[in-house]
Amino acid sequence: FGLALHPDGRLLVVLSRLTNYATVIDTTTDKVLHHPPVDFYSTEAVFGPEGRLYVSNRWLDALVVYDTVALDEGMGFTKVATIPVAQNPRDVAISADGAIVAVASQTGLAVSLIDTAALVERQRVDLEAPGIGVAFAGDFVVVPTLSASTHHLPTEGPDGDGDGHPGDN
Repeated sequence: FGLALHPDGRLLVVLSRLTNYATVIDTTTDKVLHHPPVDFYSTEAVFGPEGRLYVSNRWLDALVVYDTVALDEGMGFTKVATIPVAQNPRDVAISADGAIVAVASQTGLAVSLIDTAALVERQRVDLEAPGIGVAFAGDFVVVPTLSASTHHLPTEGPDGDGDGHPGDN
C-alpha cells in the first residue's frame, strides 16, 4: 500500500496494510531482502533524513516511529514511539529539514503535525473534510481534500454528480 525509499537510495520499504510485516527491497538488485515486523494496518511511510521511519497506522490511529539500521540482509526496525493522531490516518510527509511529519486523516478530517525531536503531536489542524494526501512546499503543508470542506465524511454529503451516491466533491 505504501512505499518509502531510504535516504541512501538503496533500500525500499513496502507496506501492504493487511500484513504484520514490511518488505525491504534492494533497489540495486531488485531482490526482496527481509520482512521486518510492523503492526497490521500500516499504511504509508516516509523516512527522515537520518533514516528514522515514520509509518501511519489505521488500526492504532497513530504515527508509529521506528529507528532503522541497514543490514546486508535487509533492514532492522526498532519501534521507538506510537503517537496518537486523528482517526484513520493515511498519507504522511516530512519537512525538508526533517523537523515535522504531517499525517493526513480521512475520517478524522484533520492533519496532525508531529515534532520529530520530541515525538509528540504539536498541532492538529481541522480540515473540515477528509484529507487525501499531504505534502510540504517550503514552509507550507498542502493537504488536498475529498470535499469542499462541508464537514462531511467520504460517504456523506451532496450528490454532486447525480450518480445516487453521496460524498461528491
